[in-house]
This record gives sequence, structure tokens and C-alpha cells, in this order.
Amino acid sequence: MGTSFINHRTSDFLYQCLSLGSPLARVVTLSIGIGVLAFVDAGSLRFPDLCIWERIFGYCPADGTTRALNAFFHGEWEQSIRYNLNILLMIPMIAGILVVDMLTLIKRNN
Repeated sequence: MGTSFINHRTSDFLYQCLSLGSPLARVVTLSIGIGVLAFVDAGSLRFPDLCIWERIFGYCPADGTTRALNAFFHGEWEQSIRYNLNILLMIPMIAGILVVDMLTLIKRNN
């Protein structure tokens, strides 16, 4: 295996990581996001209110989703549901995306 093969594999890997539509990019991005939500307490952070839905309609259907995901990944499942019921859809969707993309990557590398 020459240097050109290694360079090609490295550039292909980097391209897959940076291409947001690729399974590898989704697995990496979701894993980092889950890791951050699992280790950082979102209640201690203050984010600016950027929700355009709330500004226009006075109500945001996604309000509390970040806190709900944070509580879920900290094992506070009841609290996560109290923050936002969207969590009941988000967790299976995230898990499904991760499983499908990881299976795609495993099949691709075999």
C-alpha cells in the first residue's frame, strides 16, 4: 500500500466527515451533540431567544426541546417530557438515524 492509497483514504474520510449529507457526518455530528448534552448542564447556560415562531405567533412548539434533550441524556426522563413532549418523537428519530447510518457505514466498509 503506497502513500497515495493512504492519502486517498484520508481525503475520502475527511470529505465524508465534512459532507453534511453523508452517514459518517450524521453519526459524528449526532455523537458530538449527544456527548455535549450528556455532560453539560443546559440549565446553567443562557442562550439568546432566537425563535422566530415565538416572535411571530407568540408560541413556539419547539420551546424547551434543548432542555428536554439535556434532561433525557442526564437520565431525567420525566423532567424531559415536562419540558417538551417533542422528546417522545426526537429520541426515536435520533436513534433511528444513528442505527441506519451506522449499519450503512458497516456495510460500506465490509
